Amino acid sequence: MPADTSGKTKRVRLEQELCDRLANTFSGAVVLFHSALAERLGMNVTDFKCVAILNESGPMTAGRLAELTGMSTAATTLVLDRLERAGLVRRERDPNDRRKVILQPISSPKMERDIGQAMEELAHSMTEVTSNYSVPQLETIRDFMDRTTQVLQHVSTRLKTGT
Repeated sequence: MPADTSGKTKRVRLEQELCDRLANTFSGAVVLFHSALAERLGMNVTDFKCVAILNESGPMTAGRLAELTGMSTAATTLVLDRLERAGLVRRERDPNDRRKVILQPISSPKMERDIGQAMEELAHSMTEVTSNYSVPQLETIRDFMDRTTQVLQHVSTRLKTGT
């Protein structure tokens, strides 16, 4: 009599469905959210993400921003020119090495307010979603998200470097 593989088959189907949803539906929704938020702020999504990286990570060189985003140095320069004109970043000489330029993020109360409102709405809606799960389930979801983030970062690096 053949072994019952229905449990294994169901797991494989569920894993594939999760991968498909993560790679397509979920990631698409995240991109569209960031795009809508950027549009609300009057910028394109690339500029918005660069500002977000600078605000989160703090001052850095243009080369480091290019590394973090995967953009070429030429593309990074164009983004920085736009952000500087918009008053969201300032280029300063590195006091320790005058050949280097450090990018200094400039706070924008209007942008912070607009982002705060959008994030507040998102947080409220996500609280409604998470309220349906127990603490152990939420811990599992958090673990899944952390591990998925690590995988995405790793695969992104491999795609960029071709290794």
